[in-house]
Amino acid sequence: MDQTIPGARDGLPGPGVPRRYRCGAIVRYSVGNGLELVYCRNTGSLHLMPKGVAALLGQCGRFRTLEQHAQKCSGGANASLEELTEMQSRLQQFADSGFLVSDNELFSELKVRSNRVSDFVPIASICIPTCNRLSTLGSCLESYISNCKQFGKSNDFVVVDDSRDPSMRKACRDLLATLRAKHDADIKYGGREEKVEFLRRLMVSKDLPRDVLSFALFGVEDHGLTSYGANQNAILLHAIGDTIFCADDDTVCRIGIPPAQAAGLSAVSGVYAFGENPWHTRLFPDRQTAVGSVNPVDTGVLDMHELYLGRDLKSCILAVGEDSPVDLDRTDFRFARMLRSGEGRVLVTVNGLVGDCASSSPADWLFLTGTSLEALIQSESEFSTLCLTRDCMRSVDRVIITDRLPGLYSTFLGLDNRELLPPFSPVARAQDLLFESLLSHCFYNVYYCRLPWTLLHEPVEPRAFAPQQLAQGRPGVRRVNVLISRLAGSLALGAWKADPHNRLRTVGRYLEELGRMPASEFEEMGRLLHWRSASVEIEHLEKAVEKAGPARVQFANTVSEYIRNLREGLAEREAWLPHDLREGRSSAEALELTQNITRRFGELLRWWPDIVDSARSLRAQGHALAKPV
Repeated sequence: MDQTIPGARDGLPGPGVPRRYRCGAIVRYSVGNGLELVYCRNTGSLHLMPKGVAALLGQCGRFRTLEQHAQKCSGGANASLEELTEMQSRLQQFADSGFLVSDNELFSELKVRSNRVSDFVPIASICIPTCNRLSTLGSCLESYISNCKQFGKSNDFVVVDDSRDPSMRKACRDLLATLRAKHDADIKYGGREEKVEFLRRLMVSKDLPRDVLSFALFGVEDHGLTSYGANQNAILLHAIGDTIFCADDDTVCRIGIPPAQAAGLSAVSGVYAFGENPWHTRLFPDRQTAVGSVNPVDTGVLDMHELYLGRDLKSCILAVGEDSPVDLDRTDFRFARMLRSGEGRVLVTVNGLVGDCASSSPADWLFLTGTSLEALIQSESEFSTLCLTRDCMRSVDRVIITDRLPGLYSTFLGLDNRELLPPFSPVARAQDLLFESLLSHCFYNVYYCRLPWTLLHEPVEPRAFAPQQLAQGRPGVRRVNVLISRLAGSLALGAWKADPHNRLRTVGRYLEELGRMPASEFEEMGRLLHWRSASVEIEHLEKAVEKAGPARVQFANTVSEYIRNLREGLAEREAWLPHDLREGRSSAEALELTQNITRRFGELLRWWPDIVDSARSLRAQGHALAKPV
């Protein structure tokens, strides 16, 4: 049933639409004699109730009319008219006493449009991290330059290069100089030399430790690990004070609309989306079919993000258009509070992707949910082929605002970098997952906006999944940055409005302590986290197979093999060690390196607010990391 209310953002339901209710943010305490003390955080209502009566509130978690709630609470269609009438009367009492709250209370926050509506913030830079990819960088950058020129944008373009080969860095500068002259574009470049110079200025401007700065900007260079996040940290420090859009160097600014795109906006609080894959994903046998699945549209790439990036929740809702539906059914008390106060703000915008999936394993497809999984498993004859494809369309059908985004991909990313954001891990991949975890953990007012448009991800190097990968597990969730995310999440920070600077420092000190603890204790902690993660995976997959039904034989067999391999591996003492640190190392060496990276990232978190402040001061003095070409 469509629970959205078109045109209801003046705080009143549309003509003939009955008022809808759900339980507020309820706290219940047993106080003996079969009674509970029930408190509603939304309204401040407080009452003693029999346990059975209080339990009815738990069945009213979604916005429905009192008649609909009464049918559900009375057992559905088999309830008698007398039972329905009695239940509806009791629910009306809940509403009158403030334990059921109306959706009018959410929409009424949108009535005042004057000073509470924030203007959109122009995106200052399109930033492209790169490393030894001149073959795609040129066409990538040209596509974004052309789009911005076409739609009258005045942003600059920042390329941050992590190549360690001086000749490659020179070739990159030469390419950018050619593009600058060809398109009369404002292009800036930050390679190793520029990073070293900026590091020196940071040390001089504030007493910052060189080893922490070096880790932030270069990672750990002597271990052969990728340092994609180091490039992203350089971008954050260069562009401090601005909103920015980041795109990988193998993407193309070719904008598409998914076939199911709809008008309007949905807001979803994390508690209502637990276990859901945040993206709608369709798999295709080849790149051409995938690209053809979206409808090309002629629009500005930055315009899509500027509608929402950096804006408060109310302004985002009003941005979708006067007659567009707004669905707030799956929002919680925190969302209502953030909407009312104006504190909730979209700090990250993410658009969809068409082309290469940017995933490390086909086993990720087994964890699709909803219509995405249904499309994958509906054909027994196509299942095995689609499971091994890398070509997909990953998007949403409308604008969606959430307070968590565990499926964050940094392939395309809008960032409100005007104030402090957490750093990226400068070592290995899955740095975007750790970034989202820290942002959600340490910034009480953060919201993410998923946009229903796609851009093209088109790497030129051959990429393919091997059949044996499907049941071998997901290396993407066995990386060192995923482990660090779980370690950081094990520290309870509470829900109060603590300063994000202090929260980052607190998490940093905690990770430092873990990095210095005895190896045997760290190993046990890592093993426990690994077991818990595996248990969640197995439970999720077993429920998916049960829901899919007995006709989905290939899906059930594939999942069964995946679970068997995962279960058998749990008894191995080294199974918890990050996969990306084990290659070419003994277990003892991998453990030592894991702890070392954990400790050093903790140090980076502790110093990061001071590093950002120093970068802001340098920028005010005219010293930025990247330089004009």
